[in-house]
Amino acid sequence: MIRKEVFLLLDLRYLTFLELAKHLNYTKAAKALNYTQPTITKHIQYIENDLNTKLVYTQGREVKLTEEGIYLRDRLYELLETIDTIKQRIEKNNKISINLGTSRTVGEYYIPNYTPLLSQNKLHFNLLVENTDTLLKALEERSIDCALISGPVFEGNGMSKLPFFQDEIILVCDSHHHLANKTINFEDLYHQKLMIRERGSGLQQSLTITFSNMGVPFSKFNNLIYIGNIRLLKEVLYQGERIGFLYRTSAQAELDSGKLAQIHIRNLKLLQNYYLVYYDNKKARALIHQLLKYIQALPKEKAINP
Repeated sequence: MIRKEVFLLLDLRYLTFLELAKHLNYTKAAKALNYTQPTITKHIQYIENDLNTKLVYTQGREVKLTEEGIYLRDRLYELLETIDTIKQRIEKNNKISINLGTSRTVGEYYIPNYTPLLSQNKLHFNLLVENTDTLLKALEERSIDCALISGPVFEGNGMSKLPFFQDEIILVCDSHHHLANKTINFEDLYHQKLMIRERGSGLQQSLTITFSNMGVPFSKFNNLIYIGNIRLLKEVLYQGERIGFLYRTSAQAELDSGKLAQIHIRNLKLLQNYYLVYYDNKKARALIHQLLKYIQALPKEKAINP
């Protein structure tokens, strides 16, 4: 993450452009900078005239960046990151600090239970725990340095990913449910009271891709609900009526204690990689080299060596 004081090295008009590129909304950009909307417009027009190119345009009520606008945004972020790295080097700031985002499964279950990250003292990190869509947006805005995501990630626009763990998506239920520890056909799910994580979560996106490849839309499931909180989803499972999909890492403790049981689906095994996602630059590569030492699973788990 670029430190706030580094942004002050930029011309205020370019700061205005970055804020507009972040929010894609004149009102929000003006509020964030404590400017009037005409001031925002004036700053953008100045840069466009200075560079002799169009940077933003409106489509309906939406503000969008032109190809040149996207290029300028990315190059400005790279410039600020380089300046920040130089400043930290000159200041002899030897302590490695990372603004890290993690999906909920990774942050709440994988990291504390399967890695040494929380027990080490060489990395100082701030942690944002959110769903996949929110993390990718934060990464694009450079409010986090990198993200650990438990779901599918599509590379592009300078974004890179490294797999570091492979988890299994399993179907679980209360241990007293009539399907506990049984094997069913996939089609049997259509009429079950089913739960999955919220839209925008890595698990939901992974299931969407898998089911789509099978030719099965979510509309096939007659009694499906979405729940964003993993612990709440488990509490609903304990009531004994519903079944739900979870990553094995987030359900293993309850499986071991006998509170939950797995329902096996005949001829279907759902595997999903976890990814370390970042924008490829010198600062990110240095951080990632250090971070990878601490996010690999302990020997008892199956890890992927990038």
